[in-house]
Amino acid sequence: MEQNFGYIRPVLDRLSPKLMKRVQETGEIRNKGKTVLENSEYYHVAVFRKATALIGALERLEHSLTYIQEFPRPRTYEKKGLHQFSWLEYHYSYFVVTYDSLFDITLILTNTVFQLGIPEKDCKAHIIKENEWVKHTSVKTALIGLEKITSAYSKLRNPLVHRGEIPDVKSITESDTIDLLKVYSTVHQHSEPIVPLDLIDNVFKHESKKIMAELDGDVVKAQKAIAQLFDSLLPIYIARARAA
Repeated sequence: MEQNFGYIRPVLDRLSPKLMKRVQETGEIRNKGKTVLENSEYYHVAVFRKATALIGALERLEHSLTYIQEFPRPRTYEKKGLHQFSWLEYHYSYFVVTYDSLFDITLILTNTVFQLGIPEKDCKAHIIKENEWVKHTSVKTALIGLEKITSAYSKLRNPLVHRGEIPDVKSITESDTIDLLKVYSTVHQHSEPIVPLDLIDNVFKHESKKIMAELDGDVVKAQKAIAQLFDSLLPIYIARARAA
């Protein structure tokens, strides 16, 4: 992540002293006044916001992996009715939704960089990819590559969002042990545990590591595909910025 998207750091390095000065002078980090931008500056701000939205989604995927691997203070959470399997389901579901959103965010970013003027709600794959300004560039190739990577998660996300069907955690590793963890967690949620709690903890640790290893590979694929997209968008961005 740091290697692929380190080019955003110069912007942050210039911004940080200004933010610190504002905090020291006003005690607040937000500027409540209205900033007047030159017409050319609106383009930079718009692209920056869409690019950081995409980078933020990738970071949230990485955070999801951390949550999946670690179930902190299990005895405390159990008192609130939250057990290991439901923890896995929740964070895997968030991973699925976030992963599927990557392609939608890149379509909006592409629309912004090319200044196509298409309303964000209408930034559909075929509209962006077949646009006259886009379809003869390497950007279309990069979009197609990312679309292929995220398509599997689209099939999981749609039933989750529209029908409330939770993605099957077992399908990640095809491990029967996940079913045991589900049984242990379900029983423990309603009665005394049928096996020692430390055994449940160990099963979770073992299975969560395998799940994380599988999902981590998908995160790496997404990072590489998005890095390729950024590389293909950069010349367009530079040319548009100079013309602004």
